[in-house]
Parts: sequence; C-alpha cells; structure tokens
Amino acid sequence: MLKNILNLKGVVQLNREQQKSINGGGTYSCFCGFVGGEWEDFKVLVEADSVGDALNSMNCGGLGATCEGVGFH
Repeated sequence: MLKNILNLKGVVQLNREQQKSINGGGTYSCFCGFVGGEWEDFKVLVEADSVGDALNSMNCGGLGATCEGVGFH
C-alpha cells in the first residue's frame, strides 16, 4: 500500500539532501483550556515550528491549551 501512495501522480519523493533543507512551521489556532471549555471561543493565531511549540507559547495560567493547524509553510 505505501508504495502505491508514493507512486501517485504529483507526489514527489525527496532525497536525503533535499530533506535536509526542509523548513517547517505553520499557523495554529489555539485557545486556553480544552474542547468544550469556556475559553474555546477565544482563539488566537500562533506562528510556530510545530504544534508543540504553539502549545508551549500559550500563557494560560495552568489551564492547558488546545491548538490545531490551520496552514503550513
């Protein structure tokens, strides 16, 4: 199955040198607390290298944070 996915039209397989130059990151929609909580409607956009970095950048005073990716570069 994996081989079939990699052979789809438009899929580009990167070699090791190409993989070394990948710059990641993206935009995440984050809020303090958890899904269904009172702060869910107060979302902020966070630019970060990973969802972990986005979560760590939230200052929620011990409430925890929830983030989802909305765009990647």
